[in-house]
Amino acid sequence: MYGTKVPFMRNSELSNDTASSWDVVRDVLHKYKKDGKEFDNVALLQPTSPLRTGKDIIEGYKVLKDKSANMIVSVCEVEHSPLWMNTPSKNNSMENFINSNIVGLPRQELEKYYRINGAIYIIKTEYLLKTNNIYKDKSFALIIDKKKSIDIDDELDFIIAEILIKSTNLDTL
Repeated sequence: MYGTKVPFMRNSELSNDTASSWDVVRDVLHKYKKDGKEFDNVALLQPTSPLRTGKDIIEGYKVLKDKSANMIVSVCEVEHSPLWMNTPSKNNSMENFINSNIVGLPRQELEKYYRINGAIYIIKTEYLLKTNNIYKDKSFALIIDKKKSIDIDDELDFIIAEILIKSTNLDTL
């Protein structure tokens, strides 16, 4: 581990591809509590979202405080409206693929949609430990620019992140 001190390791049930990040965080909080350490809030900053900035994290904490929120989660605007999406029929017919209410409307007139981008989650510890659905009571979005919302899940995402890092002053993102 290259000299890094690790206070404890994950148990085997939380060390697989199906383990929930929140179950891991809950486990860590319980282990710290056994060591006499408790926290008011916890932030989950996934390593697959490397373009968020310190300013974004600080803004998330500010929103958490200002709104007396239980949780803040970062989101970004989606590139394409989900209103233009559907599941193809078995024969790939386009009949009824698009909602007839939006046919002919310019995309700019459609409502904006956002997605969770995985960059920042800040949550009150007490709330995390008592609920199974963290997106309900007093949970709010922190809108982050799409350029900072790369979530590296595959090689293309990695290439895009690499290009943005090389071509952009991260302080101005």
